[in-house]
Amino acid sequence: MPICGPIVRAVAKITDKEPMICGKPNPYIINLICDKKGIKKEECLMIGDSIESDATLAKNAGIDALILLSGVTKEETLIIMESKGDIKYLPKYYSEWL
Repeated sequence: MPICGPIVRAVAKITDKEPMICGKPNPYIINLICDKKGIKKEECLMIGDSIESDATLAKNAGIDALILLSGVTKEETLIIMESKGDIKYLPKYYSEWL
């Protein structure tokens, strides 16, 4: 099943326009919400189940992340990342459930 990228590329090709990608892990939407609503980044928390998209978005936007271990990311993944020193996108928090 195609994901977003191929669909966006197809539309870009047909319309001859370059898209502005604002989905995860691009921090654009977080920055926009914070600016428009006057929210401080230290008051934000990204909640998701994926290191690749959710925790990476949080790091890119300068906010904390809570990764739920009920979906894509498993606790073993976090343990392996930490043991290898691969902590760049390690979330500040994680939980089995919310």
